[in-house]
Amino acid sequence: GAAPANGCAAAVAGHAAGRAAGHVVLAAGEDVPVRFGAKIDIWSAGVVLYTCLAGKLPFRSEVEIVESDYLRGPLSHFSEEAKDLLAGMLQKEPRERFSLEQVLQHRWIACAEDDSCTIIGADLL
Repeated sequence: GAAPANGCAAAVAGHAAGRAAGHVVLAAGEDVPVRFGAKIDIWSAGVVLYTCLAGKLPFRSEVEIVESDYLRGPLSHFSEEAKDLLAGMLQKEPRERFSLEQVLQHRWIACAEDDSCTIIGADLL
């Protein structure tokens, strides 16, 4: 038989499509009350990208998600392109947050095609 679901799969098992599931740290600040849409997905992807690059979550608490900005200190050695992409994805104001098209066309993503991307700044290379 099929293996039992765990993690995120367990959290969404049995839920109707369109219902919220996941960890609160991935939730955008405007997610109270819950509003669905691509901009929230961009926020969540930004949190995941930040975590992958920095090795830690961009917020210390649930309150920081709503009341303050993401932690910039862990990004101090990142390239300007990487910091710019994260700034656009983690923009608090949904109308100002990057769209999917803007993310996909961003210079940090686009440089992956010719493998010229950098994560850390040139001064540290």
